Amino acid sequence: MGMTYVQKVLACAVGKSEVAVGDVLEPPVDLAMSHENAALVINQFREIFEGTGRDAVVWDPDRIAIVFDHRVPAESSKTATNQKLVREFVSRQEIRKFHDIRGDIGGICHQILPENGYVLPGDIVVGTDSHTTTHGATRRWKASRSSTIRARTCFRPTPASGSPIRRRAARSSSIGLERGTS
Repeated sequence: MGMTYVQKVLACAVGKSEVAVGDVLEPPVDLAMSHENAALVINQFREIFEGTGRDAVVWDPDRIAIVFDHRVPAESSKTATNQKLVREFVSRQEIRKFHDIRGDIGGICHQILPENGYVLPGDIVVGTDSHTTTHGATRRWKASRSSTIRARTCFRPTPASGSPIRRRAARSSSIGLERGTS
């Protein structure tokens, strides 16, 4: 029996000809997404580096997207404080895929990602929202992760498997996911 779509995407991502149910895989992440929950992720991210003597630096600021969409405008002083924390983190880490509450750049995180070309068919994407898996409908593999797992996943060093653009192009081509194909 052939592989499912998800198995094909994961196999390509890890450079294997096939994978099966039960395989333990660690695919490289093409994009990590969060929204206002990024404040919790940031706190756990800092805890991971605490006492290591290493600077708390994200693994690739170009592969992280943060979209304010759940509590806009802030409904409480706690949310406003958390949004300020996220803005400062985004600035300090030079994360460019940041969508604040302004109407010209804001929106729903699950629409912002494909509409801005942040995700492509065959991509491996993790997010802190339970609806993250809806991107499967647009031929991407996405997983909703807890903030602790996301902090570890999203802010670790880049794997040595080449540039994300080269990996994405090769992966999409090898499983028939070129733009414009079905």
